[in-house]
Amino acid sequence: MTQKPHPADAGSSAVSAVDQEKPSLWEPATRFYRRLHVAALGLLIVVLTIYLLREFAVILQQVAIAGFLVYLILPVQRWLLRRGMPLLPAYVVILLMASGLAFGLGFLIYSNFQDLLQKAPTYRANFEDMTQELEAQIPDWLYQAIFRTVIEQARDAEQNVERLGAMVGRVLGIVPYLLLVAIYLVFLLWELSGTNERIERAFGPERSHAVQAVIRNASDLIERYISVKTLVSLLIGALTTIALFLFGVDYPVLWGILTFLLNFIPYLGSFIAVALPTLLALVQMRSLATALAVVVVLTILQNIVALIVEPLVAGHRLNLSPLLILVALAFWFSIWGIIGMILAVPLLVVVKSVLASIEETRWLALLMSKNNE
Repeated sequence: MTQKPHPADAGSSAVSAVDQEKPSLWEPATRFYRRLHVAALGLLIVVLTIYLLREFAVILQQVAIAGFLVYLILPVQRWLLRRGMPLLPAYVVILLMASGLAFGLGFLIYSNFQDLLQKAPTYRANFEDMTQELEAQIPDWLYQAIFRTVIEQARDAEQNVERLGAMVGRVLGIVPYLLLVAIYLVFLLWELSGTNERIERAFGPERSHAVQAVIRNASDLIERYISVKTLVSLLIGALTTIALFLFGVDYPVLWGILTFLLNFIPYLGSFIAVALPTLLALVQMRSLATALAVVVVLTILQNIVALIVEPLVAGHRLNLSPLLILVALAFWFSIWGIIGMILAVPLLVVVKSVLASIEETRWLALLMSKNNE
């Protein structure tokens, strides 16, 4: 005999059916508010991160520079270990070599700038003569409209060089800064050996493999980028030195060193590395033809290295949007200055690698890429 359902049971089943339908009806709104919540938290994290980067700029810069140097040291460390040298003596040898190289380059740059200060009046006199000759050869309206502003700005070059020379002269003031960078570097190298064990204890045996894969991928990309960029920068610095020496431009070694450093700044660094020695060639030799020849040769060398040599050495370029690189350069320059511009691309590589390794944020990594890969 079949039993009829009780009216109360029917009512409760109807309520449960309605309750089961509610999530499907409210799901779009719930999903929207969830995304809005995530976006608000993300914006808050970004603002807080920018504040902390500005507030603790000195400490974070030192740690970031030390991390940058770690990736320069790792290939040398592996080479020494393959030759049978123990780990601790290898680190000692590397630090001694780095200290000697930094001291030698610092002394060379300082001595060159001191000599440049002594020759600055001669360069200014040559510039004054050139402007007077130019003023006599062009119409007055053209001089007033275009060249006068440029010339007035250029006449302050001697004062700017004096300020730069004073900054270089205070090199002893950055010794504590460099000492802290060296201390951070030693501890970072020391901590590398136990990183995998700490990750396994922190995340467990299952999740630790995924975390280690993300860190390994980001580290490989940064190490490849820094190694290739260092080799390419050495090449363009050496070629710039040779070219300027052949042209007879003063301080070719100094310009080669500056070209090496500026080449770590994408796009803008190459422009500055060409513009500065070209201006010196103009005021030194008082020849527009020589200055044009210098700028043409240096530009050709920059393009050959950037478009032919670097892809051959790297195997492939970083898959990053050029617009994103420019934005990153402007962002880090506003926070950390020149140091931020040098570190902008490695930091961008880390962010993109981490985002690409997480399923929920992989779409952001695709938006950051150049070839949608």
